[in-house]
Amino acid sequence: MAQDLQAKRRECDNLREQIRKAKEERARESKGDALLAQVSAGAKNEYQFHRKRLLEGHYGKIYAMHFHQNSPDASSDKLVSAAQDGKLMIWNANTKAKQVAIPMKSSWVMTCAFSPSARFVACGGLDNICSVYSISAGDQGFVDKKPTAELQRHEGYLSCCRFLDDRQCLTSSGDATIIHWDIERKESLNIFDRHGGDVMSLAINPDNPNIFLSGACDATAKLWDIREGGCVGTFEGHDSDINTVAWFPDGNALGSGSDDSTIRMFDKRSYGQLQKFDSPQLYCGVMSIDFSKSGNFIFAGYDDEPYCLVWDTTSPGQWKQTMKHGNRVSCLQVNKDGTALGTGCWDFTIGIWT
Repeated sequence: MAQDLQAKRRECDNLREQIRKAKEERARESKGDALLAQVSAGAKNEYQFHRKRLLEGHYGKIYAMHFHQNSPDASSDKLVSAAQDGKLMIWNANTKAKQVAIPMKSSWVMTCAFSPSARFVACGGLDNICSVYSISAGDQGFVDKKPTAELQRHEGYLSCCRFLDDRQCLTSSGDATIIHWDIERKESLNIFDRHGGDVMSLAINPDNPNIFLSGACDATAKLWDIREGGCVGTFEGHDSDINTVAWFPDGNALGSGSDDSTIRMFDKRSYGQLQKFDSPQLYCGVMSIDFSKSGNFIFAGYDDEPYCLVWDTTSPGQWKQTMKHGNRVSCLQVNKDGTALGTGCWDFTIGIWT
């Protein structure tokens, strides 16, 4: 009798599970919803990227680069780079011309950024300071100028800086905080301190500058809203430090790269993981990532590896292409109109790929 009762209970449990799965499937169908792997089944992205130009002029390891993202002339492809030679350089990525070279106060730089108007550039690193320089139309060649503003409040190294506009910027630091600055007044407007470790990366939402992402050594990525003055969500799943974060082009999904050798995609509306990109052949950390304009590809630079890997976002299998450099690829970014990828390298060069 007891055995019959247990068998009936197991049968009931199986039926309940079948009903639950049927309801979930019906709900997905009614919403037009599905798993990313199901939607992308059979999709093929066979495009191959080629290096078109090599920007040469630095005499030290390149640690940071940033395309100007709001130029009315998208074909200009301005970018700024910072290297261990102590120079902040502004380039035209189409002509390979070095337009301006500015000596930095500290050569131990970790980040640089263009303002939306291209009137300012910023940099920072182990000096714990965000230095902002003004750029005028007459600046050409080597320009020895003092910073327009030096933003000092962090108690640790400056890992990333990004402009919101010409008057405001965000900085992240090894002191586990992010600071929202008024550049003209050189004052902090807010300090975001919900991370439990060094904050390594920032990314501003492409559709709403009030929303931004951060990745940190507490193995989490966080979503922030400047209007609410704090964290509005946390993305978990990595097993180690997050070194880099980037927005998917539509601003509704994001990517994160970690010391656990994986790249993960999350949806900011559900906080759920969409994809995971890794391989048994990869043992080193992911240091920088960005998405192609279409969202079909993720570009990733790795610690101590002389290449950038190209992953297909519709398929979490093996990477699609290896883009080789002469040394570690420390930073990378896709330009505003999506026609080029820049890769900064420890071989003192910047590759422009299309």
